[in-house]
Amino acid sequence: MKSYRQVEDILSDVGDFHRRVAIFYKRSAENAEKEWVEAFLEHLKRLQMRLHEGLKQFADEDQPTLGNPWIQYIPQDHRPTLEDIRLPPDMTIDDVVEAAMEVDDRLLRFYRKMARNASEPEAVKEMFGRLAEQVQQEKVRLANSAEQFKKT
Repeated sequence: MKSYRQVEDILSDVGDFHRRVAIFYKRSAENAEKEWVEAFLEHLKRLQMRLHEGLKQFADEDQPTLGNPWIQYIPQDHRPTLEDIRLPPDMTIDDVVEAAMEVDDRLLRFYRKMARNASEPEAVKEMFGRLAEQVQQEKVRLANSAEQFKKT
């Protein structure tokens, strides 16, 4: 059976994912043994909240273009999750970067799959493609931020 959802709902789900990631970083920061790792996690938490808000704005701005169409949706088991990502209290910045890169990779795979599978309208494919590009750029910024935190 095929599953269909409106684009607005899919974007809302992804925004919720960013919010859950922010909570994960917040809780990890509270458990971190090293102050500079805690600071890096707080930085990542703020970034995820900005992405959450930005995704809402992104959906609002693209709404007139997209018209909130119904599209075939990827099943639950292909959506990004945090289920098996863990950070121990003695984590290092490298541990945090590895976890954050995995989160970004999951989101990237999701967006790319949505871009490949969306058939109509073309604007939906382009939107998911742009979101994938943004995640790819975020991965580069993440690596750069980690290097800056290591130097301080």
